[in-house]
Order: sequence, then C-alpha cells, then structure tokens
Amino acid sequence: MTQKDGLSYETRMIVVLGFMFGIVFFDRNAMAFLGPFVARDLHLNSTQVGMLGSALSFTWALSGLLVSALSDATGKRKAILVVAIVIFSLSSLLSGLAATFSVLLLSRLLMGLSEGGILPICQSLLVAESSEKRRGLNMGVMQNVGSNFFGSFLAPIVRRENGTELSNIKRLVEARTHATLAPEVGAYDAPSGGGASPAL
Repeated sequence: MTQKDGLSYETRMIVVLGFMFGIVFFDRNAMAFLGPFVARDLHLNSTQVGMLGSALSFTWALSGLLVSALSDATGKRKAILVVAIVIFSLSSLLSGLAATFSVLLLSRLLMGLSEGGILPICQSLLVAESSEKRRGLNMGVMQNVGSNFFGSFLAPIVRRENGTELSNIKRLVEARTHATLAPEVGAYDAPSGGGASPAL
C-alpha cells in the first residue's frame, strides 16, 4: 500500500467511525435535551427522567469493560461492532415507540449495553490502521469531532418526532458500511500502520 493510499484509507476510516460515534452520541445525549418533552408525553416525574439518563450511563460503563475485553480476547472486532450498532439501532427504535416508562427504561438499558463497547473497538481499529505520526490525531478527531457535532450541536435542534428515525436509518447504513470497509484485527495483533510496537 502506498503512502497516498494509506492516508486515503485512514481518512475514510476516520470519517466512517467518527460519523458512527457521532450518531451514537446523538442518542447518548438525547434525554438531556428531550427530557421535558418525554416527561410531558409519558407523564413522568423528575426521578423517572433522571433514571432514564443514568440507566444508559450505567450499562454503558459495564459494556465498555465487557465488550472491549471480549473483542480483545476473540479478535472479532468488526463483527462485534456491527452487531452492537444493529442492536443499538433496534433498541433506539424501541425507545421511540415506547408508550410507558418501563419500556423506555428497558430500551435505554439495552442501548447502553450495546453502545458502551463501540468507542473502544473504534479506537483499536484506528490504532491498527493509522500511521504512527497520525495516530493521536486520528483518534482525537474520530472521538471528539463526531460526538460534539452530532451529540452536542445537532441533537438539540432535531425534534423528537424525526430524531429517532433519522439516527436509526443512519446507524443501519453504518453497520453495512463497517461490514465492508473496516478490517478485522485479530486478537492481540500489533498495530500495522507505521510499524509501531505492540505496547501502545
């Protein structure tokens, strides 16, 4: 692979993974912006609204540990990532259709479980495919640009009526894109880009 081709592939990886994580953060922060509307529609009190946010954070934290460990142990990072995106899309759809607090809470728990391992897997894919001199930049752009643009800038201006459907469609497209674009990095493989050492 030539240097030009390598940079082009890195750029494509950043765009796809950054876009995907941005849409993940779109739903991650949704309750912060949509809480008043959800509370009005489902007749929730402040405690219930708080639980909807904390439930996703709790399962996100657990999933980040478990899913990232699973991906390292099996080396099936791409497959796990695609499955996580699909499950997250379905649970997000469930949250949009929820008519009761219990169903909405369950969907938020499932969203956190499927969502928590996405960032660690994305970062490991970028480490493996980025040249050494661009590794930190690539990881920073992927994590911060997408999440802040979609999760913090775009999310507040998208209404509840179309926000869930919009993010679901995009995530399903991303799942297909990951299945064809992202490489599979084996268990405990050393990063290939730039000839870096395994101890990163």
